[in-house]
Amino acid sequence: MERNGASLLAQKQSYFQEIEKRYGEAVSKKLQAAFVEKVDAWFEAHGHMPEPMAVHGEDTILPAGFLYLLLKEEVGQEEAFALMHDVIERWGRGACEEHNQMIREKGAAYFFRNWERVNYDYYDEANGFTSAIHPATDTSVTLEISRCLYADLFTQLGCPELTKVFCDGDVFEFGELEGIDF
Repeated sequence: MERNGASLLAQKQSYFQEIEKRYGEAVSKKLQAAFVEKVDAWFEAHGHMPEPMAVHGEDTILPAGFLYLLLKEEVGQEEAFALMHDVIERWGRGACEEHNQMIREKGAAYFFRNWERVNYDYYDEANGFTSAIHPATDTSVTLEISRCLYADLFTQLGCPELTKVFCDGDVFEFGELEGIDF
């Protein structure tokens, strides 16, 4: 998959739709142009990350970080942070509803086994994480992350505070699962 400013812009339209809703079309268009420039300049200067690290780093972290930094210049840190948080909350709650549908249809044990399988490949060293996933039971699964690519890259970009938004995203995604405590 070729990642560049234009392709990542296309993937991140939920952010720009929220920007347009809050600040108008002119601000959204201005930030979209600046976003494409910033992303392309990053790739030109740093190259691309190896797969599968790019799944987190290039598809999620870098675009969110660049957009946040641009938005922060435009509307201030408080409003930029709130917008990013709101978009991630909306996404996480939607994902939670999808998980709850799976739990209703297939049960919690299936959810835990599926979650464990997916996360072995998603939060490993190749993805930029140091983690331990404890074997799932019919009632629980535990993922411990001791090194996080989100924290590392957001810090490198100069916006470590954005890490919290994505940690909160996990709470929105898993915090209201039916019959399961997160």
